[in-house]
Amino acid sequence: MKKYLLIFAAMAFVVGLSGVAWSNLSTKNTMSEIPDITIMADRDWSDLNLIGMDLSNKDLSGMNLSGANLSGVNLSGANLSGANLNKTILSWANLKGANLSGASLHGTDLIDANLSGVNLSGAVLTLTNLDGAHLDNVKLEGTLLNRSNLRGTTLDESELNKATLSETELDQVRLSGVDLNRMIQKKNLSLVSDHRG
Repeated sequence: MKKYLLIFAAMAFVVGLSGVAWSNLSTKNTMSEIPDITIMADRDWSDLNLIGMDLSNKDLSGMNLSGANLSGVNLSGANLSGANLNKTILSWANLKGANLSGASLHGTDLIDANLSGVNLSGAVLTLTNLDGAHLDNVKLEGTLLNRSNLRGTTLDESELNKATLSETELDQVRLSGVDLNRMIQKKNLSLVSDHRG
């Protein structure tokens, strides 16, 4: 009986340690605390808490980050092409100059995020909240932005060629240097008091 109790205690200790290690992985704020993602075999980081991490210039292409909390994360210059960012929280994140071509951002929260100079060509941003985001000089060629909220965003000098915006909220959007006539579809747009400064 004593032997079984010792085995059970040892197993509980090991399970407890693995739980602690995983919870630390999901809450640490530096890349040194997690494995090098360029050699990481598991590309599924869905539902992780990565608040405030520095992932700048990292190759996250094809990664599954759906449901993850990336609030305030530095993703400037990162390669997120083809990544799954569905229902991801990216509020106040810095994505300046990142590559998100072909990425899926359905239902993603990008409130007040910095997306200046980002490549979103062919990306899907349906039901995405971009309220107050900075999208200056963004490449949105062939991007699907249906039923998204772009209220208060800055889209100065951005390319919207062949972009589809249907039932998209564009109240108080800055559109300096943007040609809305080159979009494929602009049905039911809400353009109340936009700024074309």
